[in-house]
Amino acid sequence: MNLPEPDEAPSPPAAAYAPTVAVVAPPPPSYAPHNAFQPPHQQQQHQQPPPPNSPLPYAAPTRPVAAGGAPDDGADLSFVAVGPGSSLLIDADGVTLGPEGAETQYTWAEIRTVAYAAEGPKHLGVVVHLHHGTAHPCVIAARRKSRLQEWLQDLPLILECFQ
Repeated sequence: MNLPEPDEAPSPPAAAYAPTVAVVAPPPPSYAPHNAFQPPHQQQQHQQPPPPNSPLPYAAPTRPVAAGGAPDDGADLSFVAVGPGSSLLIDADGVTLGPEGAETQYTWAEIRTVAYAAEGPKHLGVVVHLHHGTAHPCVIAARRKSRLQEWLQDLPLILECFQ
């Protein structure tokens, strides 16, 4: 018995099944402070954020910075925050901060840690702790809340460059 031949060519096989893969978040970068906020998808509902005045300390560099300041690519890295009446500069030479006209510079060799925290909706508090035990605070007022957020995002990056 002969089977009738189909009028149509066989249909192509269905597209291969691609299973959904769960994406695992990468670990935080080495410069992320241990008390930094977790991404929203990792936060628990009952978790409280750290108090607004808890400083994030960063140790002074443990290795010398390349001549000319920054990393080997020759870029001139620096962080500048300027507010009405006060300023902050972080670069390869160290940290310069204080009120306008009376800024004080501290070299990385003198600095033990640099701590900072938001102090209110538009103020950045920075404290430079020296090896001999003194602490030198400064508060810089941002003109906008968004500027303060930019400073808070950039500070750990620049401090990591000089550690």
